[in-house]
Amino acid sequence: MKKEKRKTFLQRRERFQTREYKSSLRQILSYLWEYRTLFIILVIFGIIQSLLFLMLPLLLGPIMDILVDPSRPITEALNIFWIILGIQVIVAVLFGIRIYINRWIGSNIIYNLRNDLFATIQIMSFGWLDENKTGELISRTTSDVNNLKEFMGGNLQFFFRQSATFIFSFVVLFIINWELAIYVVIVSPALFYVLLVFRKKFRPVYKKSRESYAEVTHKIQENVQGINVVKAFAREDHEIQEFSKENEEFFEDSIGIIKLQATFDPIIYLIDNIAFLIVILLG
Repeated sequence: MKKEKRKTFLQRRERFQTREYKSSLRQILSYLWEYRTLFIILVIFGIIQSLLFLMLPLLLGPIMDILVDPSRPITEALNIFWIILGIQVIVAVLFGIRIYINRWIGSNIIYNLRNDLFATIQIMSFGWLDENKTGELISRTTSDVNNLKEFMGGNLQFFFRQSATFIFSFVVLFIINWELAIYVVIVSPALFYVLLVFRKKFRPVYKKSRESYAEVTHKIQENVQGINVVKAFAREDHEIQEFSKENEEFFEDSIGIIKLQATFDPIIYLIDNIAFLIVILLG
């Protein structure tokens, strides 16, 4: 296994040297492509799990009808209950499998990505290394890599799973009541508009946060390396003040992200509930 990973690592380094990749997104997704079979299985299991959840309201309705009708035997409700219990067991098993596959893919991606980043740093020129701060490079191999792990191992498959579930749910709703489906679709443009607007707002804020985090990391690394000089010239207070400024800037950038999220999430929640109210009022 170690030999295979070493071979793959060297092959990737050659790709970086020859600049085979043409875009950052394509380069990032190439890591996921190696585990495409498992990723597809992960998405399929997620879709099945979501569809089973959609079946529960359909089964709970007949149970309520049986319970409020004394003339119907309770055994009918028990039979449906056992079906619901079986569905819950299947959902739990699928959930456990999905967690394992998701974490396994994410761990392998972060392993390969860190190897590649380290190899890339080794082959870069002296001029490039002088232009880039050490803290920024450390930030890329730690914080940025972990963020990519969450995106590729979790958020990406969540997007595909939710998209497929949404399409399936809409098709079922359209078959049951096409007029109601049209009313629900009316809300969709507002949802996509909000997503596009906040996408443009999030990008520069996240970029600034990454840059300020890199400055904090660089400041720590620089101080630790030169701690003897700092103590020799009694500059501890000065260094503390300088670090406090960098840390405060990173804090402010983080608060900016929180403010955007605190605005974005309620709007999405509101639009989602408006669609739900339309279904209740018109359905």
